[in-house]
Amino acid sequence: MTDLSDRLRGIERHHFDETKSTNMAALDWMKSSEPGKEAFFTTDVQTAGRGQRNRLWTQQAAEDVAWTYAKHFPAHHHTEFRNLFILNMAISMAVKTCIQDSISPHSSDTIRIKWPNDLYAQDQGVWKKCGGILIENQWKGTRLTGMAVGVGINIHSKQQWADRTSLQNISRTKPQRANLLKQLEHKVVEILDQAATWTPVDMQIISEGYHTSLLGLYEVRNFEWREGKSSGKLLQIDQDGQAHIQWMDGAQQGQISIFRSSENLRWVF
Repeated sequence: MTDLSDRLRGIERHHFDETKSTNMAALDWMKSSEPGKEAFFTTDVQTAGRGQRNRLWTQQAAEDVAWTYAKHFPAHHHTEFRNLFILNMAISMAVKTCIQDSISPHSSDTIRIKWPNDLYAQDQGVWKKCGGILIENQWKGTRLTGMAVGVGINIHSKQQWADRTSLQNISRTKPQRANLLKQLEHKVVEILDQAATWTPVDMQIISEGYHTSLLGLYEVRNFEWREGKSSGKLLQIDQDGQAHIQWMDGAQQGQISIFRSSENLRWVF
């Protein structure tokens, strides 16, 4: 079996001095690429970076990570991933590990995953966003034909945000952008290679690890949703990616609401 490091060196690489979005570039590439091809996309300046639901994600030129791995599955590929959100969980944990290792490899408590795809770091006792993941799928009918995994991480940004931070702000040493990118490549490619063969036991282990990494699990937090502002407790994220929130006050006290996405649920920090 070819060593993964050798294979990574053979994957197409597309670097831009400036582009709207590495995910957009990857999706355009997939339209004309041959089945079985894969590619990495990076840029120094991303002018229209997107997060979940097209929220703008800004970064500092040549200081942060804007990275996408695109895989156009082979034409004979008929094995569907058993659960796409379990794949999302695995990728989220991999990115968390990459960030954690770049700032403090001997600790696992500095970085958390905020459902569904945000990475948060503790900056002077306050949890702030330091990165995010955007996974976009390409379908032909009911068959998954390709996937773009986009990652944005603020590494050395010097901008001042109320709700965001950079790895430089929370690290005692200067995080190395090149090393983080190399680790991202290895972990994300490895996950997509293995995902189609995961057993139910594998998926349970992934789910448990994801929940251990979740920000706010079992903690009483303030949220804004259709009923206004309420305090609630995040109980779990199920295998369909839905958040289960138990309300601690108001008319819904004691009841559990299930959210398909964070679009209708906003954390109040």
